[in-house]
Amino acid sequence: MYSLTELTGRKRNEDRTIVIATFEASKKAWVSGLVGAAGGTLLLIPLMLISPAIPVLGAVFGAIAAVWLVTHRTRTGLQQPLYRKILDRKAAKQLHGQLLMCMRPVRTGAGLSHVIKSSRPVVRAECTHTEKA
Repeated sequence: MYSLTELTGRKRNEDRTIVIATFEASKKAWVSGLVGAAGGTLLLIPLMLISPAIPVLGAVFGAIAAVWLVTHRTRTGLQQPLYRKILDRKAAKQLHGQLLMCMRPVRTGAGLSHVIKSSRPVVRAECTHTEKA
């Protein structure tokens, strides 16, 4: 029997790489590097009056930063990519002091609310039978 999870599952593209000009990387790394290079160049174009090489340095540092944010993961918790941790932290600051239910804000000053269980209790196999002595 063969397992096709690596070929058809959620992580099917993690081992696939793209080679461009002797550089081998995943599609995610290439796309993030190109976007980071474009962003770094556009960010430092106004400083081109100081030196014409500054936008090139911006492209290099932007690409390195973007690839690092996308490919590296946090060491604790869910081990998410670093950019996801930054976005989650920003969203959490915006929701500070709000009550959430199913990831949606609940209006606290709008009358009565009743919270009920939405799932059945789990019955474990070791709890359903009794041992006779």
